[in-house]
Amino acid sequence: MNINEHIYELYIRLLTDKALFQWLLDPSKEPNTYLTKIMQEDPVKYEAINQLKIIFKHMNIEDEHLTEETKKELWSRIEASIIKTQKPKHRKLSFFFRYAAAFLLLIAFSVYFFMLREKQAENPIDYEQVISDMMPMVAEDSNNVILVLDNNEKIEIKDNQAQLKYDKGGNIHVNSILIKETERTKEPGKSFNQLYVPYGKITTITMNDGTKIWVNSGSKLIYPPSFANDKREIYVDGEIYLEVIKNKEVPFIVKTGLFDIQVLGTSFNISAYSSDDRQSVVLASGSVSVKDTKENRISIISPNQKYTYEKSNDSFRLQEVNALEYTNWRFGFLSLHKERLENVLKKIERFYNVRIDYAAGQSDYYILSGKLDLKENIEETFRILAITAPIDYSIRDNMIKVVVKP
Repeated sequence: MNINEHIYELYIRLLTDKALFQWLLDPSKEPNTYLTKIMQEDPVKYEAINQLKIIFKHMNIEDEHLTEETKKELWSRIEASIIKTQKPKHRKLSFFFRYAAAFLLLIAFSVYFFMLREKQAENPIDYEQVISDMMPMVAEDSNNVILVLDNNEKIEIKDNQAQLKYDKGGNIHVNSILIKETERTKEPGKSFNQLYVPYGKITTITMNDGTKIWVNSGSKLIYPPSFANDKREIYVDGEIYLEVIKNKEVPFIVKTGLFDIQVLGTSFNISAYSSDDRQSVVLASGSVSVKDTKENRISIISPNQKYTYEKSNDSFRLQEVNALEYTNWRFGFLSLHKERLENVLKKIERFYNVRIDYAAGQSDYYILSGKLDLKENIEETFRILAITAPIDYSIRDNMIKVVVKP
């Protein structure tokens, strides 16, 4: 038997020994009599088992099912590397080669689990379908904030100012009152809640890692009650402002229908209403990367920069802005910087939960700048708007008719 065959037989025998494999996954347990006997009677196996123990410890390998095909794939990588480094025939098996084999095994395991994670990533959550399934549950209660839990339990929040907070265990508090305890059997990051904020309301969420999110009117948010250990991921259809707690080991990812944003710790605003042609990211502090999901183009944004993506022509651009103008909606102000009248009317609709009837094409020609105090009533807001824009308007109940002057 040559060196390759010897090493192959040794490690494959160990990897296919179910009792040994289970113990390597949890070496805190005492080895049974069988394993103790092996380690006492065979010094070579004892050394190899120690090497595997170290490998498993540093990799934090979970109890994955290794098929025969997977074992062969792992070994083919090990064997290929050994052949490259092997010198003339008849070389004797030494501790050096056992250490080298263990190191190569570590590389093979690393490749395998990386491939496993990549394969899992190929089947991401269909967030848009989740939102589509959620909407029948909230349509009849569209004037209240709706929280839908992983088990489809619906919680209606009638408070005008809803402040949600998830503690370290993922338990839910609304305005400092505990309303729901999370099931302890749920693995972090494996379940998710859905939040619907109707027109006319703004909600804040403090996640279990301390990250704070402001959710604007007419927005839908999907997020886990407790983040996983390797990533923090949420999905938004609407507008949010985030203050992300920095964690270099666990990146924060925000997904929309058009792009993904990845950060370590920063403050930024996302406007990603699926009904809008333009979606944007504005950075207040830190640094973020934006990747559009169609062409996989990556852009790095700096503070006071705005990334805008246009669905109609599949294009994006970066521009210098004053970030405050895009984030002070949290405080009841609507800042306008060369904004089309049509977009302004859409934002007013969402904030006040009213219906505005206007000619879309005609209102597209007028560009507005300035600031509206949305804490005022709707009549005062339109009085100020009519001073700036060439419009006539009439208000009747929850309907506003807007006519652009010729």
